[in-house]
Amino acid sequence: MAETHFNKGLEKLLNEDYEGALADFNKAIELNPTDSDFYYNRGDAKLALEDYKGAIEDYNKTIELDPANEYAYSNRGAAKFELQDFSAAIADYSKAIELYPEFEDAFYNRGSANREIGELEKAISDFTMAIEIDPEFIDAYNDRGVVKFELGKINEAIDDFSKAIEIYPEFGAAYCNRGEAKISLDDKEGALEDWKKAQKLGDEDADELINKYFK
Repeated sequence: MAETHFNKGLEKLLNEDYEGALADFNKAIELNPTDSDFYYNRGDAKLALEDYKGAIEDYNKTIELDPANEYAYSNRGAAKFELQDFSAAIADYSKAIELYPEFEDAFYNRGSANREIGELEKAISDFTMAIEIDPEFIDAYNDRGVVKFELGKINEAIDDFSKAIEIYPEFGAAYCNRGEAKISLDDKEGALEDWKKAQKLGDEDADELINKYFK
């Protein structure tokens, strides 16, 4: 009976019916309060509903029942990140990586948290690891480019934005970011070209940038 509710919850979770999934996972846990998967997936539903503290409680229970669940650590880190508890998020991402050293998303997310606390070189290292594991990780290229730009490594940043665009030519944010890097080198023509491309792709930041520099 518990499995029936759990499976219904999983289906609803996949279909983004998070409230419905939460109700089914609650019923599954009432019937069987010792299955770590039930808590883990209820945590995912709460995370999607932006109930970050509730998600953390469920991931805590998951880890209590299954201490080797790297995804529970990673998702608990995501909830802590949303609560701006970046150091605690980094600790969780690090534990997830310890359990699963090829966990590219955990490296990427730890990089994002390191950026938030100003550890920019560590952020670059994490984004680089994510890319080494998944050479087509476009967000890692883009965000590494952003950090390099912040460090004044403009040409390296442009290379990262260009790589992200090469992999995914519809990546509006990467065009916007590359345009900002180009304008900092006084390449106005190149910047405008990138921002117009981003504009066509529906990136709202492109309008603001064009108005700022060309109106």
